[in-house]
Amino acid sequence: MAKRKQDASADNAGESVQEALADNFNPDADVPPEMQEVEKARVKRPDPFGFDAIRWPDGYTIRLMESDANREIFIQFGSGSKDDQPKNFEAIKKILKDDHKMYWDVKVMGWAKGLRFGITPLVREDNKRTRAQVEDAFCKAVALEEEKRGPSLTEYARERSAPIR
Repeated sequence: MAKRKQDASADNAGESVQEALADNFNPDADVPPEMQEVEKARVKRPDPFGFDAIRWPDGYTIRLMESDANREIFIQFGSGSKDDQPKNFEAIKKILKDDHKMYWDVKVMGWAKGLRFGITPLVREDNKRTRAQVEDAFCKAVALEEEKRGPSLTEYARERSAPIR
């Protein structure tokens, strides 16, 4: 008889422990508090996000941007509409299309070049090279537009612009 009472009291003790655990259940309990703070502090960047923007006194802007959703880096002229083309459009189009193999993307309304998926060193290096090519095209486009529109408000863009050959 005494053994039955012990078993019953052990079962009750087990149930009370389970109830206490259920009352104090926290789904983030396995995550340390410092990591919870890091997760809260991490903010998702906007998509697309801009690297650089060159503006002229008349308000015209050329932007260098990247889109995670489309996996591409692109250059947007003005608002991207057909009415908002650069003044030196034909020369800029020739450089973007022929020299840098960029294409017009209707979604982002800009001249784009695709980035590869993956995290291997080879893919990272290839994407790094693609970004450098598009940045070079961006600098050349800014230099060509400055020929027609005049100097931009951003002086360092002129310093970075490579001479056109």
